[in-house]
Amino acid sequence: MTISEQGLLAIVTARGVTFVATSDAPTAPTPLPAMSLLTGSEPCRLIGATFYGQGRLLALLEAYGNDVHIVDVSNPAQPQPRPPVNLSRAVGEPFSIDVARSLEDGSLWVLQGPNFRVAGKRLRDGLQGAWAAATDLEFKRAGRAIGGTVAGGKGNPGSRVLRLVPTENGLDLAEEIALASGLLPLFVTASARGVYVSALHGENPFRHAEASLAGIGKLLSALRSSTQVGVVLEIQASDGQALPVAKGMAMYGELARLPGGRLLVSTMRLGPGYLPPRLTLDWGFEIVGGPFSKHREVANSGFGLGDTVRRLVPPYRMDRVIAQ
Repeated sequence: MTISEQGLLAIVTARGVTFVATSDAPTAPTPLPAMSLLTGSEPCRLIGATFYGQGRLLALLEAYGNDVHIVDVSNPAQPQPRPPVNLSRAVGEPFSIDVARSLEDGSLWVLQGPNFRVAGKRLRDGLQGAWAAATDLEFKRAGRAIGGTVAGGKGNPGSRVLRLVPTENGLDLAEEIALASGLLPLFVTASARGVYVSALHGENPFRHAEASLAGIGKLLSALRSSTQVGVVLEIQASDGQALPVAKGMAMYGELARLPGGRLLVSTMRLGPGYLPPRLTLDWGFEIVGGPFSKHREVANSGFGLGDTVRRLVPPYRMDRVIAQ
């Protein structure tokens, strides 16, 4: 979901969008006609959306075809689709990941790369946990999606952020920044100097972990060594430099920039359990630089260490709770 400055709420589905008017009576929203944007039997999914152009336009990112669909909502009761903007060729695996609007200049940031938000579990099941093969497979498919146009030509052939500038005819590509090798990006939101990206690390420090006392020992040893699994980066638009603002043994999911500029992150991390002593997998929120606020225990070693560990280490079992 995303909401405009005028109070128009857009609820995005896999192939379309439903609008709800909230400005006149926020406690009694008015549903408006739904709009279907994608047809046909080929794989497709709308995965992100944001309003721009003073709330008159809605951009919707499609994961497989790598198009940005544009809807003119100047008249919310009669939304009008505009020609989509293509960012790269369509491929059989989802490649586009997320979209966000800059609060400074109104441009759009699009995140692309191996899309584990959509295909992680399928990729894991198909390769039976072969992590090296998984990353190679995704990166090769991603590379075919954009040819040799990625800045730098090294690292992940497809992981990147794009900055799109609104024009009278749609959106123009103004900037392209390649992400470092070994990162699997998840979400994006604008920062004061560029864009924040949450990501998973492509290495698996727990590939030999077992559902046993020995496995617990290996896991705790890795935790004491501050093994990095999750990271939040700030990508600076001026020079493309990536600065870590959060990293650690956690999965950092959806990002939100709070009033005043502080960053709120949906986080899944390991924690201690008591009575009996156990390892827990907790989901909650944290403001970067502040404490973690636990909201829900997703799993714990009392019900099987293997499942608890596998949710947090490559090739990752993605839960919807990470994005709430």
